[in-house]
Amino acid sequence: MKPSTGNETLTETAVDQKQKRAAIIFNANHKDFPFFTIDIVQGEYHDIQDKFIGRVEKLDLSKFINTDSFSENDKLLLQQARKLQQIEINKYLNRNSPFSGFWENIIHHENEELPEETKILMVEFLHPKLKKIFEETNITMYLPKGKNFNTENLKKVVTSVEIPVMQFKVTAKGNEYQLESSLVIEDNEYKLSENQWDSSLLYLYDGELFLWPRAEDALVAQKFKLGLKVSKNNWPSFLKDVVMPLTTTYHVSFDKLLVKETKDGEPEISLMLVEKGDYLLFQPLYNYKGFSVKAGDKDTIIVPEEDKVLMVYRNKESEQEFHDKLAG
Repeated sequence: MKPSTGNETLTETAVDQKQKRAAIIFNANHKDFPFFTIDIVQGEYHDIQDKFIGRVEKLDLSKFINTDSFSENDKLLLQQARKLQQIEINKYLNRNSPFSGFWENIIHHENEELPEETKILMVEFLHPKLKKIFEETNITMYLPKGKNFNTENLKKVVTSVEIPVMQFKVTAKGNEYQLESSLVIEDNEYKLSENQWDSSLLYLYDGELFLWPRAEDALVAQKFKLGLKVSKNNWPSFLKDVVMPLTTTYHVSFDKLLVKETKDGEPEISLMLVEKGDYLLFQPLYNYKGFSVKAGDKDTIIVPEEDKVLMVYRNKESEQEFHDKLAG
């Protein structure tokens, strides 16, 4: 038996650190909504160096793939990637779109804008599946727009656990009103327009991908990513039809010149019957200035009043007093 030199342990450790792994690729070279596809590559991965050693192989997800050498996590990753392929999206659209039954036979021309209803269905389908990828610890990479699919062009990207929060700001400048959009991630504010790729479904910034908390956020982000400007004459209708719906879900701050504040005293209270399983429950509705809110809604109600907004602060004490009487 040869005397030990100590190199055997190093060699064994080096081998153990290298293994066959699969990685998700967020490919930004898709020309239609949502402007990216999901691909899978495999190769020898070095855990300590946190990178692939040598070239990687793109897997054809439409064919059988031998996963015997994959970890359980990578096998699940492969399953998730298959669910995100265009053929699966088309199946979902075929079942649920107004063109149900013959969606796949419709010819879609390049750069042709998809109907809003189709985008809603696509986001509804993709969002929960992307969420599963974000919840797992996977190797994720990014292929920038305009780059060929080869190992050298693949960039490491992190699927962040942080939740982006969208918000809006309205300012008045002369005869013009401006609606600006942004998002907050860990107390840092970014513009929606700073998204570093074309897709609104995910927000890419400085090597990190962020997933919106709700599927519908993606379409709001796409619509308002560049902000909007309106003339003074069009402002009252824009406030009512565009800005006010945003206030029900997102934080919207207004220029001080546009705001009037009030405390509306006692709310008008009504009861609504709500069916919950086998039970019927009474749900109080509190009406302020003609707007009804439930207990869990925002503390401040924003009401359009000509070219300004009225901030109505709810009387929480009065609401709680009625709730206690109802519960008793």
